[in-house]
Amino acid sequence: MKHNYTSTLRRALSAVVLLLCVSTLSWAQDFESGGIRYSINEDGESVEVTYHPVRLYSGDIVIPSTVSHEGKTYIVTGIGDYAFDGCYYLTSIDIPESVTNIGKETFFWCSSLTSVDIPSGVKSIGGGAFASCSSLTSMTVAAGNPVYDSREGCNAIIETGTNKLIAGCRNTVIPSSVKSIEYWAFRGCSYLTSVDIPESVTDIGEYAFYECI
Repeated sequence: MKHNYTSTLRRALSAVVLLLCVSTLSWAQDFESGGIRYSINEDGESVEVTYHPVRLYSGDIVIPSTVSHEGKTYIVTGIGDYAFDGCYYLTSIDIPESVTNIGKETFFWCSSLTSVDIPSGVKSIGGGAFASCSSLTSMTVAAGNPVYDSREGCNAIIETGTNKLIAGCRNTVIPSSVKSIEYWAFRGCSYLTSVDIPESVTDIGEYAFYECI
């Protein structure tokens, strides 16, 4: 019994030490530059904007295409999950062409954000990326983006291949080519007074119009 207890205790202590080492390593991969926090990706050559553990981003944020840290220059290729979550006073965001990925709920509850322009290089946008951005009036996707579009000046983000509307705002006009509406697509559009859903739409995701009051 004594041997088993000692062995169990040793394994538990080893697990704690390993966890601390992993946490420290993860933290060491994060750095701040120009008021924006970044996390180094596994390739060691690129970074993504990440959630700031101490303060919220506010004002007009310009994300650079490259950033330097400890003598090395990294390409900014992503905006991570929840990176700007709850940044109520974020008024504008400039996303560089180098960004290819926008995580889930990245701009959730950025209630002062009025417009968003998706560059042509963005190939992945997570669920609820712009949910509860109640002040959004303009959403555009750059021409030439192979994955997303904002056809017919619709003020929305549409997944081109599936004709799924993944994010909308209070000024969205849903095109007749749209076949489905993503979950949370209009969540938190508190100034949305009406929306015409075309006959082409056959599926509306859960909570697509949640909190549109």
